[in-house]
Amino acid sequence: MKARQPACGGGFTLIELLVVVTVIAILATLLLSALNQAKSLGRAAKCRSNLHQTHLALAMYVADGNHFPLAMDGRVFVPRSLGTATLYEFLTWQVAIRTYVSDARAVFKCPEPEKTPLLVAIQISDQAIQFKPSGDFQMRPESDYGYNAYGTAKSYRPGSTLKAAPNLGLGEWWGGGQTRITAESDVYSPANMIAIGDGPSLEIDPFTADFQPRARHRAKAQIVFCDGHSEGDRKERWTAKVDVNASHWNNDNEAHPETW
Repeated sequence: MKARQPACGGGFTLIELLVVVTVIAILATLLLSALNQAKSLGRAAKCRSNLHQTHLALAMYVADGNHFPLAMDGRVFVPRSLGTATLYEFLTWQVAIRTYVSDARAVFKCPEPEKTPLLVAIQISDQAIQFKPSGDFQMRPESDYGYNAYGTAKSYRPGSTLKAAPNLGLGEWWGGGQTRITAESDVYSPANMIAIGDGPSLEIDPFTADFQPRARHRAKAQIVFCDGHSEGDRKERWTAKVDVNASHWNNDNEAHPETW
């Protein structure tokens, strides 16, 4: 009688299965990482497109009026319908250029979600303030982009007076009816002056922590300049207290270290 031959194994051993599962997990991780990176790059491209359209609207506003809009003009209230109610909002820079944008709700919103919640202390400057005729008001998100209103001089108070502070930005509102209008001709080098970028809704500036550009896109903040070109770079580039950086915030293209 012939001895029974052991069956030749056609399956996998436990070690082989573990190796296959591990390889599949590694490939899935690499694929997911590449997919997330592609999505992030797509959102960054959409953000640049939004900034480009926002700049075009700003440029048309400037061409019509020969000056840049104020960050916010507390002297002017604009009626706006909301359902059956009529609210009145400050004339912010977004409201001023909104008529030049086909879909402001989409264009003024960055596709990359905000990872760091905004502080309650700056809620007013990160929302459009709308007033009902009764005097009640409500807060409504307006934009994910900030405006270079003050240059490097936002917190500069020589002699504790506002009038002595230089007009370095694109359009200041100091409160109490004090405004600083920047004419188109006041911008010495449009290709070297920051106009709008990722940040709090109303304004951005380099040295005030709550108003600095937001690095939303793979640790980079998108910025559009007054000539329309955009750049994305790490937050440190936009906020470093060095001459080459500070000059990009000011309409005379000078660093003005006395304002730091």
